[in-house]
Amino acid sequence: RVAEVDGIGEDPEVKALVTDPVAAALETLNTTILATQEVDLDAIKANIRTDETNAANLVTDAFLWQATQLAPSFGEPVPDIVLMNGGGIRNDNIYAAGEFTLGESFDILPFGNTLVVMTVSRDKLKELLEHGLNQLPAANGRFPHIAGGVMTIDRSAAVGSRVVEVDLASAGTVISGGAVVPGPDIALTTLNFTANGGDGYPFDGTPFTQLG
Repeated sequence: RVAEVDGIGEDPEVKALVTDPVAAALETLNTTILATQEVDLDAIKANIRTDETNAANLVTDAFLWQATQLAPSFGEPVPDIVLMNGGGIRNDNIYAAGEFTLGESFDILPFGNTLVVMTVSRDKLKELLEHGLNQLPAANGRFPHIAGGVMTIDRSAAVGSRVVEVDLASAGTVISGGAVVPGPDIALTTLNFTANGGDGYPFDGTPFTQLG
């Protein structure tokens, strides 16, 4: 039996070893302040899976910062670009300006994914970005969010030709007028989920280094 009309009392050992520690950990998550927001953060799922939002920008900027700190210690180059699938951002709400907690960061990114870094050709980068855009205008978890530069897209263009411009701070213009600009390969950071083909991303076995 799990329950009856008058209920069943807690097992004191389970309470002490499981229930109380979990409740205490959750309390710590929800009361530890990471930052103070000056603006609302848009983490509405329908928006993140179709467009740029400031919450997704914050996530990818954090990935870029962390990968920049870690990559050299693994013998890898500092990333030129971060590619994040919108489906990895799991909450569905607006975070009002004010205190932002550690618990809320877990709400945004609850999965046990890790950052990876790899080197890809410019043609491959375009292929990856086009893949992320190929379900528009429908909302889809593969929608790509980036850090390290600016991407301009044409939503009305045919599938496979929606990326118009990609300008990276460290690598310059990579795509211009929809065409790949010849140049050196690109150091890319993403999650191990997408690197292993999650959301259908065509990394096709590109070798990568897991950062930690």
